[in-house]
Amino acid sequence: PPRSTLFPYTTLFRSSNYLLPDDYATIYNLSPLYPYGYTGAGQSIAIVGQSDIDTSDIDVFRESFGIAPTTIQVVPTGTYPGVNSDAVEADLDLEWAGAVARSATLIYVYSDDADYSAYYAIDNKLAPVISESFGLCEFVVASNRMGLSNYQLEAQKGNALGITWLASSGDSGAAGCDYQSELATQGFGVGLPASVPEITAVGGTTFNEGSLNYWSDSNGPYDGSALSYIPETAWNDTAASGGLAASGGGVSAVYKKPSWQTGPGVPNDGARDV
Repeated sequence: PPRSTLFPYTTLFRSSNYLLPDDYATIYNLSPLYPYGYTGAGQSIAIVGQSDIDTSDIDVFRESFGIAPTTIQVVPTGTYPGVNSDAVEADLDLEWAGAVARSATLIYVYSDDADYSAYYAIDNKLAPVISESFGLCEFVVASNRMGLSNYQLEAQKGNALGITWLASSGDSGAAGCDYQSELATQGFGVGLPASVPEITAVGGTTFNEGSLNYWSDSNGPYDGSALSYIPETAWNDTAASGGLAASGGGVSAVYKKPSWQTGPGVPNDGARDV
């Protein structure tokens, strides 16, 4: 059955090349921006989680790949969760948010529930961008202490304050109520908070290199080797991994289709599509 606590969304990387900060800068054409000062300076990003962390992990990451040191503002709230397995997700998010927006202020807000952490970040207007890599199946959110009706109200509050809330769409494909399963048994489903219309759902992609080569035979000063943008497609490793492993998406069973969700390919289903 679906987990009753928030589950971290992660991606399985299977490639002969590692992806490093300088690779992202090349692939997504960030390299020309950095010399002109477009590095995230003056901006803040709140990463929300549900484990305490050791910030020296992020320090080592930045030092290893030539990114200037930064001080992460750690904001505990709610019930203290201790250090648990979700620290890995927190490290991942802090490392890569800082690897792209290299001079941005990073704020890590944590409690025993990532959604509670997000609510706190909004209520205290800690940053104009909130990033969350956790979620729950819509069908079981009602049992979560946040309460189903509160999600949209909190997201609307954040929008009114000028806050963009980003949330992972999930990593079980269309079977959003099945976690780390070999087979889908719970039917179609999408995850919250990504399905809330006022929240930006972020799906996963995978490189679609075909027969072309997008990698150098040698590494740069900080081991980057990507040569250019690499074509992408929706991430789906289900067949290769032997279990559900794909970018989440589908039709919300809770939220009606927002007025802005129109255009070619958008289903006429009256529901918020993820």
